[in-house]
Amino acid sequence: MSEDLEKKQQLVRALVSVDKSAVSEILSTEFTTKGIDHVADTLQQALEEIGTAWENGSMSLAQVYMSGVISEEILNSILPANYLSKLTQPKIGTAVFLDHHNLGMKIVSSLVRSAGYPVVDLGVGVNVDNVIDFIGKEEIKILLISVLMLPSALAVEELTQEIARTYPDVKIVVGGAPFRLDTNLSEKVGAHEMGKNAGEIFEILSRLKRELI
Repeated sequence: MSEDLEKKQQLVRALVSVDKSAVSEILSTEFTTKGIDHVADTLQQALEEIGTAWENGSMSLAQVYMSGVISEEILNSILPANYLSKLTQPKIGTAVFLDHHNLGMKIVSSLVRSAGYPVVDLGVGVNVDNVIDFIGKEEIKILLISVLMLPSALAVEELTQEIARTYPDVKIVVGGAPFRLDTNLSEKVGAHEMGKNAGEIFEILSRLKRELI
């Protein structure tokens, strides 16, 4: 096993065990010896593995959520003040559209933020006007939308159409039960990407970042 792979596995074990001291030691050492880019890559790979394990049923929801929370906390503690805000990552907005169930979005937001992306959360139960105002005010480049119920998922089409008219460069990612049950629904409502689980979010963001360049 390569040194980098072993380090990633150590990080995964520390995260799912909620061992903050071990996570801090691993990330601090990687930052000191190999720099922030390597830390970001290692952390992203570890979080992606944890997210995929949750989807496969071998990891609990609590473990996924706490992994993101701990990663974000430790990363902020070892980096210089405002370091993450200076990284050239697209600004990401998150929102639960029309519905009020936000656990899934909280998990994704925590994972993405802990990997160094600037994330702004609009909240739950938001409508089209809320989202449009939010995109303009916060200069959002990638919007993550979560829904719980099918009517909310279908209503996303109105949102994507308004975004296309007002902010045509903004990329839209949808998630939630209706989109997992009907894999064609995201395309029907005009989303650019659909995430089936938390582990996919980094691959999706990588694709969208290339399109934004």
